[in-house]
Amino acid sequence: MSPKLTRKDIPPLLAIAIADSSSVLIRLSNTQKECIYLNDTWLSYTGNTLEEEYGFGWVKGVHKDDLQRCLHIYETAFDACQPFSMTYRLKKADGTFGVIKDDGKPYFDEHGVFQGYVGSCYDITSHVETVEALKSHKLALEDANLRLTEAIKASQVAIWDWDIVNDVLVWDDLMFSIYGIHKEATLSTVDLWKRALHPDDKAYAILSLQNAVKGIYNYDMEFRIIRPDTTVRVIKADATVIFDAQRNPIRVVGTNIDITSRKADEHKIVQLEKRNQALLDYSPVCHKIIDLDFKLRFMNLNGFNMLSLPVNDDWFGQPYPFAFFPDSAIEQMEQKLAQVKSSKQRVAFDAFTHDSKGNEVWLHHNIIPIFKNDTNELDYLTVVSADISEQKDMQLQLLHREKMDAIGQLAGGVAHDFNNQLASILGYAQLLEAEMHSDKARSYISKIISAAERSSDLTKQMLAFSRKQKLILEPVDIHSELTNTIDLLAHSTDKIITYQTTLNANKYIVTGDKSHIQSAFLNLAINAAHAMPDGGELSISSQNVDKIEESSLSLVEQAESEEYIKITFKDEGIGISEQDISKIFEPFFTTKELGKGTGMGLASVYGTVQKHAGVIGVESQLGIGTSFYVYLPISYEFAQEGVTECNNAPKQAAKSDQCILIADDEDDLRNMLENALSASGYKVLSAQNGLECVETYMAHSQNIDLIILDMSMPVMSGDEAFKKIRNINPKCKVIIASGYDSNSASIKLESVGISDVLEKPFKLEALYSTVRKVLAS
Repeated sequence: MSPKLTRKDIPPLLAIAIADSSSVLIRLSNTQKECIYLNDTWLSYTGNTLEEEYGFGWVKGVHKDDLQRCLHIYETAFDACQPFSMTYRLKKADGTFGVIKDDGKPYFDEHGVFQGYVGSCYDITSHVETVEALKSHKLALEDANLRLTEAIKASQVAIWDWDIVNDVLVWDDLMFSIYGIHKEATLSTVDLWKRALHPDDKAYAILSLQNAVKGIYNYDMEFRIIRPDTTVRVIKADATVIFDAQRNPIRVVGTNIDITSRKADEHKIVQLEKRNQALLDYSPVCHKIIDLDFKLRFMNLNGFNMLSLPVNDDWFGQPYPFAFFPDSAIEQMEQKLAQVKSSKQRVAFDAFTHDSKGNEVWLHHNIIPIFKNDTNELDYLTVVSADISEQKDMQLQLLHREKMDAIGQLAGGVAHDFNNQLASILGYAQLLEAEMHSDKARSYISKIISAAERSSDLTKQMLAFSRKQKLILEPVDIHSELTNTIDLLAHSTDKIITYQTTLNANKYIVTGDKSHIQSAFLNLAINAAHAMPDGGELSISSQNVDKIEESSLSLVEQAESEEYIKITFKDEGIGISEQDISKIFEPFFTTKELGKGTGMGLASVYGTVQKHAGVIGVESQLGIGTSFYVYLPISYEFAQEGVTECNNAPKQAAKSDQCILIADDEDDLRNMLENALSASGYKVLSAQNGLECVETYMAHSQNIDLIILDMSMPVMSGDEAFKKIRNINPKCKVIIASGYDSNSASIKLESVGISDVLEKPFKLEALYSTVRKVLAS
C-alpha cells in the first residue's frame, strides 16, 4: 500500500491543478493582503483575467453596499492572523451579482511563519433564494417569540412553587391552563406534575429535578407533557432551589413556558435548511474523469441525469465519448481530448450532441488536464459539462427577432419613400385626367391610377409588417370578422374546399384596427386555400386562453395581457418544410411560382399581429397540413357583445381667399400639391424643408390658414418645425402628410394640436375633403 501524502508532499503545480478543477472559487493572498492567485473557477465566475484580479483588483467586483463591511472583516482577521467567514455580493461575468460565502484561513510555513490567507468561496445565491421561501415560517417563529416576550412582560409565564419539606405544590392559573388541569384538582403535591409527564421524558425530567434539589445541576430543561385530552405539549422549565442555613433544600420556585408551537416551527426550519444545504451541495453540472486512453473512470449523479443514463457503475471503463453521441460530436470531443492531452492546456467549447434517448442537447465542456504528483506527467483529464440548451434556444430566438426587426425597418423605410413617389404619380395622374377630353387618353390615365393604387396596397402590406402604419382603434368583433372571411371565401374559391367553424370563445371583442384584422384573417384563409389545390377542409376556431396556462404565450416576452382569444386556421394542405417555416414571415419570401405571389401576405399578418400586442405561431407537417395560431388580447374597454359602426364625414365648400403652406422635400409631390390646391381656388405657398417652412410661416403667419407638413425632411424635421410653429401660433391648423405615421412624431403630437393626418399615397378627393374639413373646423 502506498504511503499517505501529507500537505507538504503535494507539489505546487498539482495544488494549482486541483484548485483549477475545483468547483469552489479559490483565492490566495500574501502577507501584504494582496491577492496573488485565483483559480480558473474564480476567473470564469467573474469573467476577469488574472491581471485584473491581482492585488486588490478582486475587490472591484464586490457590491458597493458590501465593500466596507467585507474589507473590515478581511483586514481585522488578517491583522490577527485569525480565520474569518463572511458573505457578500460579487459581480459575475454576465454583469449580475451572485451571493458568495467566503471562508478565509491563514496559512503558515513549516516554521510557523505566517504566509497569508487562503479563501474558499461558494456561490450561495440559490441558497439565499431558497431561504426566502422560509420567510413565512420565520415570520411565524418571530411572531411566536414576540408573543412569548409579551407574555413575559404581562406576567403570562406560568409560575410554580414547591414546598419540599411539606410536599406542597402551588401552581398559578396559567400552569393549570398549560397542563389542561382544572384548578379545583384535589392533588397538590409534586405528583400532580409527575403524572402529567410524557412516559418517554418522565425519568429524565424527575432526575433533573432531583439533581437540582441536590445542588448538582441547575434546573433548566425541556420536556413533554400529556394533557388530559391526550394532546402533547412541549414545556421549557426553569427553577431556583432555595436552601436553609445548613444548605438543606427547602423550596423550589420555577417557571414553565409552553413552547410547542415554537418547537414545531423550529423543526420545519431545520428540515428546510437541510434540504437547502443538499441543494447547495449538489453540483448542477456533469463532472467526468477520463483516463488517458479515453475511458470513463467516474461521472457524478447529475451527469447520468443530464445524459438520461441509468445510474450504475457499468459505464465506468467504457470508451468516452459515448457511442450514442452523434458522429460529429464524437469527432469533436476526440479532437479536443487529444488536444488537451498533447498541449496539457485546458480547453473550453460548446458542443451539440444527443443524450442516450436521442434528445438534442447543447453542452458547454471544460476539459482540464490533471498531473501526477511532483511531475509534469499527465494523470487523467477532467471534463466538466453544463447543459446550455436553453441558452442556445434563447440566442436563436433573439437572433431571429433581431433579423425580423431589421427587415421590418428596411421594409418601412422603402415603403415610406415609395409612398412619396406614388403620391406624386397618383396626384399628377388625377390632375391630368381632369384635363383630358379623349376617352382613350382618359382610359390610359385610369389604368395608371389603378396601377398606383395597387402599388399602394403593396406598400401598406410592407408598412403592416414594419408596424409603421397608423392604427384606427375601435372595438372589433372577432367572431363577426371570421364569419365574414368564410362568407367571402366560400363565394370566391373552388367548391372542392370546405369550411368548418368552431367559435367557442366567450370573450371575442378586441381593441384594434378592423381593416388590418380583416386583411390578416383574409390572408391566412387565402393562404390555406391555396395550400389545398386538390381540395380539403379549412377549419377556423376560437377559444379563450390564459397567458399562464398557454405555453405559447408564457414563453413570449411581448405577451403582456392576461387573457387572449386564440384563433386557429387549420388546413389539410401540402404543409411547409422545416427549412422554410422559419422564413415564412419575412417580407418577399414565397414558395409559390414566380409571378404568383408577392411574399408580403404573411409578412403583413405578422406585422398586424405584433402591432395589436398579439402573438402568432405556426405548426406544419409536409403532406398533413398547417395550423396558424393568432393570439389577440381581450379588450376590457368594451362590452363583450356585438359592435356597431358609424361614419361621419363633414363636407364644406372651399373659400377662394384661403392660403395653404405646403412643406415637403419631394419636389414632384410638392409641385403636384401646389397645382392641385391652386386649381381648387386656394392660395399656395411652399417650402422644401422644415426650416424654410418655419421662416415662411413667420413671414406670412397672418395670411396662412393651414399648413400641410411632411414629417421626414432635411435641415429641420417636420416634428421640430411643428413645435416651433405652435410656439408662434398655438391655434395654427396643421395636417400631417407622411409615408408612415404610427410610430412617427405625428402620433406623439396629436395630443398637442395636430388637426388631421393624410397617409401617402392619397387621392385628390381625400386631399380636398381633409383640407375642407380642417379649414371648416
